[in-house]
Amino acid sequence: MEARAATRGLPVDQIEAEAFSHTAIREYVTAEQIADQVLYLASPRGRTIPGQSLSVCGRTERPG
Repeated sequence: MEARAATRGLPVDQIEAEAFSHTAIREYVTAEQIADQVLYLASPRGRTIPGQSLSVCGRTERPG
């Protein structure tokens, strides 16, 4: 976000707000949250979730 802000000459918080406006959760995801998801998916409870339905990109790029 800092690199995008510098390139565009805008404050980081403005770039973050713009990026988050294109995401479902509208906030950063922590490493601990990702680890929790991996543990769940690797557990017996996650056995019916197919890999092709997972997205980790956060969709922070403007749809084109």
